[in-house]
Amino acid sequence: DTFSYQNGAYTRWLFNTIMYAVVAGVGATIIATFAGYAIATMRFPGRNALLAVTLAFMSIPSTVITVPLFLMYSKIGLVGTPWAVIIPQLATPFGLYLMIIYAQTSIPVSLIEAAKLDGANTWTIFWKVGFPLLSPGFVTV
Repeated sequence: DTFSYQNGAYTRWLFNTIMYAVVAGVGATIIATFAGYAIATMRFPGRNALLAVTLAFMSIPSTVITVPLFLMYSKIGLVGTPWAVIIPQLATPFGLYLMIIYAQTSIPVSLIEAAKLDGANTWTIFWKVGFPLLSPGFVTV
């Protein structure tokens, strides 16, 4: 009965898979793009520590954090909800690291400085200068 098409289990599983992939994939890509651009192009206290933490989290297998995540989610009532699957995917460090490296190599500092001299604010510089140069990395992540 579980594996028959008539009771709709496969349809529900397919919908869940598509929803998780779209929400987590798009969300993680957007977060990685904003954070990667900021870490790569802006100077702020703790920038190097943030990069080191990102690299450290990349070296930790995801299975190591499974039990602590379950315990935390059970305390706040997220076990059995879609957010229990989506939230860990939003925080994956690989996409962030990829965007940091891509932003460092593809956005010349002189271009950002020229935009600042022309009076553009940080948000405008990101959308008019940074994002067009980051779009191949955005698609990759």
